[in-house]
Amino acid sequence: MAGIMDKRVCQPSKQPSSPPPAGLSHTGDEVKEHYDSESHKKRSDGRDMTPVTNYVHSVKKDTGGTTCDCIIDGVLVGDIIRFESGAKGRCIYHEGSQCTVFLTFDNSNHRIEENEKVENMGKTCIIAEAELKEIVDKIPHGQRGVVSLGPPRQRPTKANRSTQPTTQQANRPSSNDDESISEMMRQPETRPISQDQLVAETKGIYAGLVMVETKCIEVDNAQSSNTDANSKLDDVQWQALIALHRTLLHEHHDFFLASQHPSASPALRRLASKYAMPARMWRHGIHSFLELLRHRLPASREHMLTFLILAYQMMALLYETVTAYEDTWIECLGDISRYRMAIEDDDIQIREQWTGVGRRWYSKASDKSPTTGRLYHHLAILARPNALQQLYYYNKSLCVPIPFSSARESIMTLFDPVLNNNTARLAPVDAAFVRAHGILFSGKSRDQLQESTDSFIDSLDGHIGRITKRWLESGYYIAIALSCSLLGYGVESNVLMRAMSKKPEETDVAMDGNTIAEATPDETFKLALDFATRTISRVLYRWGDTNTLPFVHSILVFMNHMTQYPAAISHLEEAYPWKLTSIMLNTLLLSCEPGYEIRGHFRLPEKDQLPHPLPEDFAMRGLLYAEDYFPNDWFSNDKIDEDEKYFELPSVTEVRKDRILSLGYNIASSGNWLLWNRETRQFEVPEKYDVKISLDSRQDGNIEI
Repeated sequence: MAGIMDKRVCQPSKQPSSPPPAGLSHTGDEVKEHYDSESHKKRSDGRDMTPVTNYVHSVKKDTGGTTCDCIIDGVLVGDIIRFESGAKGRCIYHEGSQCTVFLTFDNSNHRIEENEKVENMGKTCIIAEAELKEIVDKIPHGQRGVVSLGPPRQRPTKANRSTQPTTQQANRPSSNDDESISEMMRQPETRPISQDQLVAETKGIYAGLVMVETKCIEVDNAQSSNTDANSKLDDVQWQALIALHRTLLHEHHDFFLASQHPSASPALRRLASKYAMPARMWRHGIHSFLELLRHRLPASREHMLTFLILAYQMMALLYETVTAYEDTWIECLGDISRYRMAIEDDDIQIREQWTGVGRRWYSKASDKSPTTGRLYHHLAILARPNALQQLYYYNKSLCVPIPFSSARESIMTLFDPVLNNNTARLAPVDAAFVRAHGILFSGKSRDQLQESTDSFIDSLDGHIGRITKRWLESGYYIAIALSCSLLGYGVESNVLMRAMSKKPEETDVAMDGNTIAEATPDETFKLALDFATRTISRVLYRWGDTNTLPFVHSILVFMNHMTQYPAAISHLEEAYPWKLTSIMLNTLLLSCEPGYEIRGHFRLPEKDQLPHPLPEDFAMRGLLYAEDYFPNDWFSNDKIDEDEKYFELPSVTEVRKDRILSLGYNIASSGNWLLWNRETRQFEVPEKYDVKISLDSRQDGNIEI
């Protein structure tokens, strides 16, 4: 579970909502349809036998808990509902007097019946001190510690609840109407809430929240520090712990509903960030308990499954209702999905389903925060067993503006098996490529590097020819991995990283115009450069193969960025195959429509068209060397589904050609590495790079001079 986050950065955002989780909430239309579709039970004389208000209409149970559809006069979201049977629940949705109540406390001893009477307790702490003590008493002695419980929140009385006039009386039918006709409210009752009331509600909720949070921290710490192998919790004790953490989650839910209320003042809205409530909810309400459950596997598996469903549903509810912290909820949903995937050993189909769910949440999060390396690290874990994709995500997590340093440890779970020649599940060409990067990254098995690079390059040409279009995706994964290796996998001491850390105008230039190198490349950089340029040369030799264009595009984005830093390009220019690049560019020109006009800038869509990035655009987004490549709002088209991002449309090839030619033209504008001949309309190279190209040299990736 390496890398499961325990901190959350809370940033306001707005995102279209997804369907609410089953059993937790309903839309207004669904509730209305539910009530309209079932007529109330009638007595033999035709009169309604159910109470007019304050009763249970229907009960639904599922793996996430129990929900009841009720008729309650004057109900508000967040109100605590007490049932005649003794159970308690919380209103999570209402439309007028029709509401959905989620049973948030341990109701295993209570049986909810239709038409059962209910009482609205208002917005109070759902768990009182005595009830909390009852839960904690089920936990074994010697493992709980001692903590003084604060007083429970005072329950509001009718006097301090809203006294705004209602429309119910005015809307009732005339007394002359037939008594058999049920009374009907024509307009839902609305009760405004003042700032003082909101502040009082929030303070009261927070007091109860802190009480439960303190107990959760105490119990989790006590259980985690207990190393006695013979000390095992029974089902009742696990259920007590789940009930305790479930209560904390619902207290957080109430706090967010109150503090983020539409009528709340800016100061009240800021409280959640000021007191780090999203982070506290994740850490003390979910993460610590999940880690406790994980360390007690396999005995705790069923209880962990129960809590994961509960936590996922709560986060999905917050994602729907508290959009100010949407970024946090999205990442939490990804983390919970990853836990669920990790403990599924019995059913591979269920495991793959949860892997897909986690990948979608993390992808959504990375779209909103493309420079955050932590998210790519999580995606790398979910990319198994695709080794190339794993390598790409691990590299990206280290080569973005906000790198995730823990990935340097996690990436070894990918490298260690291939370094030990445990590559049964990998294609030989992929195994050789990953092994070469493992050696460059870790410094281990340096004596195997030459063999690995030779094996990969010798197999590459035939491999591309065999898998054809399937290399479109592999191509940009490989190109990005090579680029990241040249950046030293994000190490600050790398010569290119040091050059990029300074503005281009800050680079020293000698009297003869040559750049003064500020750092000397180490041996690892030289080996990475040799591997990269040999691979690039081998791919460029297939200059008529459109399946190599994503690779070429990704490499030229990297090289174009390096040309902006004289100190950086000085370490690359002598080794890079400029001549082969010019041949490839001229080949692309021949395939263009007559009258094609080459440009040195990004070709934007028409005003009435939305941008449609290439698959490799999404892959490069956020990387250090791609920051200045894409126009503003290039990724603003939110109508592109996750599955569509990497789908190759027939029109993509022409767009990709145009991008590659534009990059070549832009590099040629300096006249240092490529040249553009306006008369012949061809790409050329300066004399020192004008080497002789022989098809025989394609066998070893080198070029004759």
